[in-house]
Amino acid sequence: MAIERLFSGISVMWMMPLFRVNLNKELDFRLEHANAERCAANFDGDSSVYVPAVINGLCSARVLTMEYIDGVKVDDKQALSAGGFDQGEVSSIVAEVFGKMVF
Repeated sequence: MAIERLFSGISVMWMMPLFRVNLNKELDFRLEHANAERCAANFDGDSSVYVPAVINGLCSARVLTMEYIDGVKVDDKQALSAGGFDQGEVSSIVAEVFGKMVF
């Protein structure tokens, strides 16, 4: 098997059933749909976070359709500066939001 050649000397075949199950979950966009709605609910009222709305009638197990949001990538320093965003404040918000999502 190709994976055995990539990881010669390391037994990785035990992971394959787990990988198969989790890959199927990752590819089921109905779960991502539910996660997006849960994320939006968790941050409802937090003006520093905006979760694009899911467009229900256009979603399936293989398609997730969300509203388009025009914005700036959080790691685009030039665009942040041009938009008048304070990079230190953005970094603090990202850290705080990440903490809320994890803990």
